[in-house]
Amino acid sequence: MGGTSYTLVLPDGAGTASLPVVYLLHGYGTLGSEAYSSWAEHLARRGAIVIYPYYQFSVTTPVDSYTPNAVQGIKDALALVAADGGVRADTSKVIVIGHSLGGAVAANIAAIAGSSGIPQPIAMMTINPSNQSSSGSVVMTLEDMAQVPSKTLQLSLFSDQDQRITDVIAKQIFYGTTNIKSANKDYIVVNSDAHGDTPLVADHFAALAGRTTAGAVYPPDALDFYGYWKLSDALMSAAFDGSQRDVALGHGSAAQRYMGTWGDGVAVKPLTVTGAP
Repeated sequence: MGGTSYTLVLPDGAGTASLPVVYLLHGYGTLGSEAYSSWAEHLARRGAIVIYPYYQFSVTTPVDSYTPNAVQGIKDALALVAADGGVRADTSKVIVIGHSLGGAVAANIAAIAGSSGIPQPIAMMTINPSNQSSSGSVVMTLEDMAQVPSKTLQLSLFSDQDQRITDVIAKQIFYGTTNIKSANKDYIVVNSDAHGDTPLVADHFAALAGRTTAGAVYPPDALDFYGYWKLSDALMSAAFDGSQRDVALGHGSAAQRYMGTWGDGVAVKPLTVTGAP
């Protein structure tokens, strides 16, 4: 596993339907799909083909191969879908999502997909992006974000209690996409909230969501349902058919910022949204 291999998650009962595609990029060293399995399965239930490329053979995989490995994994996954004779990939409807170092890989893919021979994402969502390992020993070069096409919809997310990395790369990616108009991008801070018995902690790993079993390290919570999942769903709708823009790119709308309520009716701390982080 790793390098150019991948996990492919398909919707049940899709038959030969033509479906949108999500490239889902993992964080540094997260070499199995389990940590993101609930999110990947949620996206598939929503009706998307989810491609989860493993861009690392191991933590010793050469850093300059991360983006090319992800690209090759995506190519291979799409080729398998095409050859299978079942569900079909609608390559005009593609979104890329990445967390941590995968956020930087996702941004790179948005910048070079066209020249790399894979379908161009028309929306991208980066979460706590970083271009280096936690020790700083692995540093990946970011592509020129000015190459990201102007029609791309963009969400840049960062956690208010991320103590593992800073927001430098998140802002670099956000401001670097100079071809994308401000109307088509938002920078969002996911906030922690300790009001309830089980606090919601928006740390570096908040976007991980393993299966909802007793053994899940990161079971989905309100940060997922009302934050990452809600926003990715809305971003797909906004990109694919123009709907739910008030949620995906609401520039601070109530629908975009809403994070649900605690059991006593108190509102969970809303998202912070800005166009100038």
